[in-house]
Formats: sequence, structure tokens, C-alpha cells
Amino acid sequence: PPPPPPTTLPTFRRQRQMCIRDRNYTTTPIAYDNVHFDKTNQSEFIQFMIIPSVEKQASLSDKMVLYRQFGGVGIIVNVAKDKGSKRATVIADELAGLFRSKVINGIQFRTPEVSMIGITDGYYKVNVYIGFYYDNIL
Repeated sequence: PPPPPPTTLPTFRRQRQMCIRDRNYTTTPIAYDNVHFDKTNQSEFIQFMIIPSVEKQASLSDKMVLYRQFGGVGIIVNVAKDKGSKRATVIADELAGLFRSKVINGIQFRTPEVSMIGITDGYYKVNVYIGFYYDNIL
């Protein structure tokens, strides 16, 4: 098979470095994308995923090319339906504050977007999305 694109390994490493566990978040259990998580007997938890990035060339040089990676962090806050929006909003605000307009390991985070979803699967849900970008030079 052909070798992976030259930015694949640095991209993967940088995205893993921004993982939520590295932000010292301990309020609720965390369900990571593609990792088994048993939500039985969990009154609240979050689902965390890194939304794949899009890469665009950001320079015109033919010697050192600057590529800008765009992507996002998606978090779904799940709180027992009898606790409702108040508790879910408190957690969502805490999570948004961990990333809001910060630069972490060279990754520039944007302003979080919070959306109230309502009750689904027995949990009151709130979505938190934080866009990001960072640069690679090849």
C-alpha cells in the first residue's frame, strides 16, 4: 500500500494531545469515541469525540509549505432526565471553559457552540462543539 500522507502522524499526535483527560476534567465519567463504555447505572456522563479535520494549503511557497488543519471537538453531555437542563448546562459550561479561545499544544480553539437537545434515550442532552485549527509546515 502507498505510504500515508506526510501530515497523518503529526495530525494524529496533536489531536490526541488535546484529549479531554489532559484538561484535568473529572466531573463525570467520559465515554470516548470507539471505546466501550457501559452507561448502566450512570446518572450523568459525557461523550467525547474529535471530529476529523480538513487540511488546506495556507502558503504559496514551493520550499516550505504551510498546511492549516481545521476540525472540532464534539461533546455530548448526558444527565438523568429528572435532573433536566440545569445540571446539563452547568456541565456544558464547565467543558466549554476548558477549551474556549485557548491555545493548547499549538492548537487554537475557537468559541464553543452549545445546543440544547432535550431528552433522548432517557437522558437530558446538551451538545458542545468547539472548532479548532493548527498549522503544519512541510
